[in-house]
Amino acid sequence: MNYRVFVLIGILLVSFNAKSIKITEQLPLSTYINKAELYPYKLTLTPKPAKLLLEFNDDTSRFEDASSQLIINTDIPESESELGFQYNLRVVENQSLCRSLIQSTLDDVVAEDVMELELDGRKFDESNPSIDNPLDKLDEKNNWMGENRLTLKSRYIDGKIMECKGSVYLEAELAL
Repeated sequence: MNYRVFVLIGILLVSFNAKSIKITEQLPLSTYINKAELYPYKLTLTPKPAKLLLEFNDDTSRFEDASSQLIINTDIPESESELGFQYNLRVVENQSLCRSLIQSTLDDVVAEDVMELELDGRKFDESNPSIDNPLDKLDEKNNWMGENRLTLKSRYIDGKIMECKGSVYLEAELAL
């Protein structure tokens, strides 16, 4: 009879050990922060002039440099100056191409990506954003604003009798 008690205790121990296996579960955590709700302020980007007509120089086979003033307006009042707001500018897209105007080769691209950008005299492209620009001026409503000069510079273009078009898309964001 003592033998049966021992076996029963042994079975209970084995059963207990089988239930103590470590089970790991991954609990994915995520957080969503709506940055637009951190501060109630808005930022707008206005180029002046908004469109540039470039002059081609036959002697250098390039377009003459052209500039546009970028005005960054906000609704941040002067009283918020202690927060030291800044803004970032980023190139979303810079595309330019030249096509031949000769009828037989109307669809032929003579040159692509012929325009480079500079912001306040520094290279400005998708890989070189302009960050931490200060909002250091006040507009007529006493709201903070910033200004930059965007300059388009042409690369050498090998070709005659062509039509060139391009566009630049920029993004401005409030830097917190």
